Amino acid sequence: MYDTQGNVGPTTTIREAVGVFHDPDTLQEAIDELLSSGFDRAELSLLAGEHAVEEKLGHRYRKAAEFEDDPRVPRTAYVSLESIGDAEGGLIGGLMYIGAVVAGGAVVASGGTLAGAFLAAAMAGSAGGLFGSALAKLIDYHHADYLQRQLEKGGLLLWVRTRDLEHEQRAKRILERHSGEDVHVHELSAETYLAASPQAADLERALLDPTAVFKAPERVLQRDDFSHEQKAAILRRWAYDARELEVAENEGMRDGDPDLLDRVLRALDALKARSTSG
Repeated sequence: MYDTQGNVGPTTTIREAVGVFHDPDTLQEAIDELLSSGFDRAELSLLAGEHAVEEKLGHRYRKAAEFEDDPRVPRTAYVSLESIGDAEGGLIGGLMYIGAVVAGGAVVASGGTLAGAFLAAAMAGSAGGLFGSALAKLIDYHHADYLQRQLEKGGLLLWVRTRDLEHEQRAKRILERHSGEDVHVHELSAETYLAASPQAADLERALLDPTAVFKAPERVLQRDDFSHEQKAAILRRWAYDARELEVAENEGMRDGDPDLLDRVLRALDALKARSTSG
């Protein structure tokens, strides 16, 4: 709640702007403008994946819009494509990965099927070799699947936490400017908000340095407040770091865990198996 000067008042409530987007491009454009207009990444959140939502609520749902003002619904932190790309691109080569993601994302954004996205990813990655192409398709799969499932449920939800009235009005203008639908502001208790929101700080730290948050790769799998995509991005970052450490160890520069890379890769395999079985 804000006082008459537009500052946060003494009550334990939080206000958010919320809107529904019908394609990933306009959502990303809105997020880009929010971030360049003084909003922090930790103030943005998206609806969690379909499985996480249905598991939390105990039933299937038909439309994402029904959760615009529902404080119970689980959310996921916004993770930029750059952050995911940093973690994944180190493993397969930046140009191959970026080409595949852009091509695949364009198909999904235009309403194409996931199969079409994978085909485009394969074509874009082929210039870098068959291995890079295949890996790029796997990397893009869960991000594309998340987008496709949300669009099939009626759109992509974006919440923006606001600090004062000016901040609130700016958020609404940006969401509306980029074709956000049913843009409005609601108020939640701080306790409710914290229960629904992701552990954004941990996620940001883990994407930069997984060891700053997790003692072992296996622990990543136990974080129920992180989505599959976020866990995969963290583990791929860890695999990249572990591979760099192996190089340093081979050159006699430092000592480390000789099994670390294998453990990270096993955790990635376990994560993939969970998704397949789900």
